Amino acid sequence: MAQTSPIQICQLGDLRLESGTVIPNVRMTYITHGTMNPERSNAILSIHGLRGNRDAQSFLAGPGRALDTDRYFVVQPDTLGVASTDPNATTSPTRSGMNMSFPRFTLRDMVNAEHRLVTECLNVRTLSR
Repeated sequence: MAQTSPIQICQLGDLRLESGTVIPNVRMTYITHGTMNPERSNAILSIHGLRGNRDAQSFLAGPGRALDTDRYFVVQPDTLGVASTDPNATTSPTRSGMNMSFPRFTLRDMVNAEHRLVTECLNVRTLSR
């Protein structure tokens, strides 16, 4: 299996939701597998949806596996709003500190947060196919 990075944190600051509500000081946790190439063109995003956490698909990462780390730099974020007891999971209502006041969000908001992680924290403009 590929070497998994330690848990990393992307500081996004304020995240404006589709509704206009702002979640302040958003931090997205993520792990990576493999190595980013110098052109920053080999990144792929492996998302777990509404179940599991950033490590849910790590079994798929490695040389010759579905998420081939000989070819790709695999990014696995925690998804916005997914509940977690993991103290490092920063995108859940509990871990964000907002608890029951965590705002409603849409799938577009989740994608926007992941897009910001990839573009702002990893400086990747296009994901690999």
